[in-house]
Amino acid sequence: YALPIPPSVNALWRVSGRRMHRSKKYTDWIDECLLSLELEQRPQIAGAFICEITVGRPRRKDGSISTRKADIDNRVKPVLDLLQHAGIIVDDANAWQVMVMWSNDIDYCQVRIWEMDG
Repeated sequence: YALPIPPSVNALWRVSGRRMHRSKKYTDWIDECLLSLELEQRPQIAGAFICEITVGRPRRKDGSISTRKADIDNRVKPVLDLLQHAGIIVDDANAWQVMVMWSNDIDYCQVRIWEMDG
């Protein structure tokens, strides 16, 4: 799946008074992803799975790659939560292996997922 670059886990939640809720940035990203998945074939994986996530490096407005530090592991949680929300996986706790990497060659998030054998 080719998805928009996920927000960092640091940008997923906001607090208003005593209530915690999804940030606008996070809900906008989820909506955009669901729209891009609309015409995709989606497996329904009930058990253990392997997921490979390749994230395009953040870019400056001029298109050059940002030198700002960013933790790649902060992009995993929103992707796995989205896969569950979209019905592709039943539970992100069933992740057997997750591989995540940056790429200078793409400006989106590439997700590959497959069910574990037996």
